[in-house]
Formats: sequence, structure tokens, C-alpha cells
Amino acid sequence: MLGDAVATQDTVTQRIAVVRAVIREVPHADKVAAVQRTAHDYTDPGQPRIAGNF
Repeated sequence: MLGDAVATQDTVTQRIAVVRAVIREVPHADKVAAVQRTAHDYTDPGQPRIAGNF
């Protein structure tokens, strides 16, 4: 279990990087990702945005 916030953020950043690489390299993956993604826009560079109203 990742209880450490830094380790958790590192994991999220790595997963986003992998998904972006798949979208770039796999034919038609961008179309699949456009339909399936709901929580994060993988075309948006940088770290994920967080909700500030929690």
C-alpha cells in the first residue's frame, strides 16, 4: 500500500506517462482513449489537475 503522498504522486505521474506513450505509439489508441478517459485529459501536458473544493 502506498501511504506516502510522494510515492503516490510518483506512481500517478508514471502511469500518466505510460498512457501518453501508448496513445502516441499504438495505432488508433487515441480514438479509444478519447472514448474511455473520463478522469484525466492525457493530451494536457503536466501533472493532473486536482479539485480544489474538497
